[in-house]
Amino acid sequence: MEAAELLRGRKVQAQIENCNSKTEALLAGSQPLVLRDISLPTSSIRATSNGSIRRIIDYPNLHGFLLDLYQLPGIAETVNFDHIKRHYYFTHDDINPTRIVPLGPELDLTCPHGRGHL
Repeated sequence: MEAAELLRGRKVQAQIENCNSKTEALLAGSQPLVLRDISLPTSSIRATSNGSIRRIIDYPNLHGFLLDLYQLPGIAETVNFDHIKRHYYFTHDDINPTRIVPLGPELDLTCPHGRGHL
């Protein structure tokens, strides 16, 4: 792995750690959802699914936020993880020139999110 790729990976990891420390209160207030609220779990899943050291479940606040968001009425019906993964691995030749799509990770986004106390 080149030094630049390693540095980029460390920066992404640090950003995920930072988001994890700040997401417990997201969706807890009366504020309406905005695009960044919806983009955060998507970006987190992508970053933790593609060779990251940790999985999304290893970040309890981000994971709870993702589950909470996914379980809102109308959200789950719009998510197609197979399409998301295939698009990522087939359109980025520089990242995956062989276009091999991994089978995992398997995510159960219907399990309790544990954010009822918020």
